[in-house]
Amino acid sequence: MNPSFTTLFERSRYSSRAKPGILDPEGQEQRERFAVGMVAFALDHDDWFRRRFLKAICGLDGEPAVEKWTILVEPENWGDLVLKNEALSEFIVVEFKVDSDLQLHQNPEHKEFWSEAASGATNGYGWEIPQHAQGFKTLRYITVEKALSWRKAARSPARLMCIPRTWRDMAGEAPDKDSHLEAQVYDCMGRFGVASLGSRRLSNMKKTNDVMDAITILAGVLESHGGRFQAQFIDAQADYFGVKLNRKQFPKLAQLVPTTEETVGWIGYENEPRRLQFWFYFDRGNPSFATAAESVKRLLLDAGFTQDRISFAMEGKHFFVYALPDDDYAGDGEWLEKVFSALNC
Repeated sequence: MNPSFTTLFERSRYSSRAKPGILDPEGQEQRERFAVGMVAFALDHDDWFRRRFLKAICGLDGEPAVEKWTILVEPENWGDLVLKNEALSEFIVVEFKVDSDLQLHQNPEHKEFWSEAASGATNGYGWEIPQHAQGFKTLRYITVEKALSWRKAARSPARLMCIPRTWRDMAGEAPDKDSHLEAQVYDCMGRFGVASLGSRRLSNMKKTNDVMDAITILAGVLESHGGRFQAQFIDAQADYFGVKLNRKQFPKLAQLVPTTEETVGWIGYENEPRRLQFWFYFDRGNPSFATAAESVKRLLLDAGFTQDRISFAMEGKHFFVYALPDDDYAGDGEWLEKVFSALNC
């Protein structure tokens, strides 16, 4: 058995309670605690990872990366990870979430975050952090989640910057440039169910025939755009395998696709011929379907998709626009990301 963060966790007494997708509160908590400790260890021992983290997650570049930082894991109940640098007068608090959601007192969009709580309750982090960061000029509170649950803080005090991030923001675009320790962090987070990190090693794979690799790639793309892979969205037959795109998880896509149904699109693989596809579902009974379909096609063309790789199809009450990769695309995950980006979804 190779030594790694994943091995350390799987050999711990908590691993049986912390399987991805199992709604066990203790398991979720232990997975998040291990994730925080793992990131802290990598920050302390890997200069490359520290530079990446400070820039991508904290918004600090250049000189701060080479400075000596004090790194604390859960020093109080108002943050998972605390980074302090007295020379730079920087005080950074990072809250990590794997499966659980931010609570009101952890979410800058809510008034509870900024308030002192009643006796016996938990104070808001926006109230607590300034109390413990006296003497520091710049305070940063950062949340790291699978998908963003908030975007704009309810208040913007000068001393406390609030920044929403995803796990995917932590990693660079080229897995082959990851340091050894950094790659271990991403691999372990993938095992914890953070699909956007677990799928990075497959980013250049094309037309995979392995079902588990296909699931990993599709789940990673969904998570990168605010969705979550769920078994009920799998759509598979002998000649295709894919995932339905739900309007609730992809509201921007739903705005482009006029249909009253819950499914607004589909991504996956066709078997004969073997190829990757992205489908958009339109209700033929909707008077605007033809205009909307042309708009989607135009967005794809403007993003660089060629005319011969965008097609129309009809089946029952549905009218489809679907896109195919050309013969020289980088990889399945990157191509799907390109489609989502073309539609601003």
